[in-house]
Amino acid sequence: MAKLETRTYTPMQFEGSLGRLTSSSVHKPRQVLDVGDKTEQTTPAPLETKKFKSTLLKSEQAYQHILDIDELNKKMPTVPEEKRKELEEDCKAKLHSLYHIVEETWSSFIPIRKGRSLILRTLAVVDKPSSRSLFDRLLSSLGPFIKKELTDPVSLKCIKGMNGVLQTCDMSSLLLIATHVTPHLKSAVKTSFGCYLILHSIKQAEKIFSAFVELSEELKQSWFTFVSNFLSMVEKSKTLPKLRSMPVLAYDHLGKQAGSAAALTRISHWFKHPHQPSQLQQPAG
Repeated sequence: MAKLETRTYTPMQFEGSLGRLTSSSVHKPRQVLDVGDKTEQTTPAPLETKKFKSTLLKSEQAYQHILDIDELNKKMPTVPEEKRKELEEDCKAKLHSLYHIVEETWSSFIPIRKGRSLILRTLAVVDKPSSRSLFDRLLSSLGPFIKKELTDPVSLKCIKGMNGVLQTCDMSSLLLIATHVTPHLKSAVKTSFGCYLILHSIKQAEKIFSAFVELSEELKQSWFTFVSNFLSMVEKSKTLPKLRSMPVLAYDHLGKQAGSAAALTRISHWFKHPHQPSQLQQPAG
C-alpha cells in the first residue's frame, strides 16, 4: 500500500515584467471557486456605505415626489371641480414630504451631484416660504454648488427657481448673498449657477435702486464693491459659461462706482457669446 505523502508543498513563483506569477500543480491547484464558509467571511457593511445607500434611497424617494407633483399639476386642470380638491390635498402632502426629506437629509445631499440637483429642483416646486427657507440654507452651503458645475439641462432649468426668491430680496438680503458669494468669486464666474445667482442679484438691485428706496451709504458702498470685484474677476477669467437665460441689465444704479456702463455691457455680451473675448477690450477714450 502506497504511503501518503505529508510534506508541505510550496508552489514556485516567477517574477518578471508581468509581475509575480504563481504556478499551480496537483499538489497546489489554482483556486477557482470560493469554497470557504460564507458565514465566516461575511462582514458587516461599513457605516459610511450604509449611510450613502440611505442617502440614495432618500433622494430616489424625493425624486419620485417631484415626478408625482408634476403629474398631479398636469392632471388638475383636466378633472372635475369635486375631484380637483382631492388632487390639491395630495399635491400639498407630497410637497410637504419632499420639503422635509430635503431638510432632514441636507448635509448628506450636498456632497453628491444628484443631491445638489435635487435641492435646486425642490427650490423650484415648493411654495415661497419653503423656497426662501431652503435658499437661505443654500447660501451657507454655497461652495459645492458654485465649484461643481451642473451640466444636466434639468438642473440648469431649475436654477431659475432661485429667481422667485431673488425677486423678494431687499438690499440687505442681496448684500448677504454677496457676502456668501465673495469667498467663491473666482469659481462663481466659471459656473452657470454662480453667474446666474450674481447676475440676477444685480438685476434685483437695479429694481431697488430705480424705486428710489432709501439706503445707507455704507450698504450702497458694500454692494458697489462686490459688483466691482465681480466685474474684475470676469475680465480676468479666460472662459465663461454660456447662460441659457441672461437677465437684461441696465447697470444705471452702478454709475461710476463699479466702472462704466460700456464695460458692463461688454461683459453682458461676453456671457451671451463666450467665444468672443475681444468684446472685453477697453473702449477708446
